[in-house]
Amino acid sequence: MPINRYSQRDPLWAIFKMGNSTETLGKSGCTTTSIANGAGWFGFTTTPAWWAKKIEYTSQGLILWPSINKLPLPFKWEYRYYSTDPKLFPALSEALKNPNKFVIVEIRHSHWVLATSFILGILTALDPWTLPTATKNIYGKGYITGCSVFVKK
Repeated sequence: MPINRYSQRDPLWAIFKMGNSTETLGKSGCTTTSIANGAGWFGFTTTPAWWAKKIEYTSQGLILWPSINKLPLPFKWEYRYYSTDPKLFPALSEALKNPNKFVIVEIRHSHWVLATSFILGILTALDPWTLPTATKNIYGKGYITGCSVFVKK
């Protein structure tokens, strides 16, 4: 998968505010950075700083998902699945098998990573927290509390 490997804590953008919120990429930008990393799958190589200026956020720094579809991108946000949705794991598996999709996954209701595989209930993902670049981590099925799927236009 030709993905970007950005870290949310990279000094080049860690202090950037996300939208009009008081949250910074370095502290709370895992979701934004995971989207920036996944965008590389479709040849879109803009940094998390670009995304922090373009996406709409709540005052607490949470992404307003539909705002992504207002941007001139080669892909669109498709759907946000929550832990209570029985379609969560089938959607995650299907998205990872589809070359026209990428998926970011919520871990324990508080951290987002870019999924790279999901086999036998084990998620391998690119974690944007680490420096100097995002690194792969492994999570059990019980840690997954949601996901957002993106699809090529």
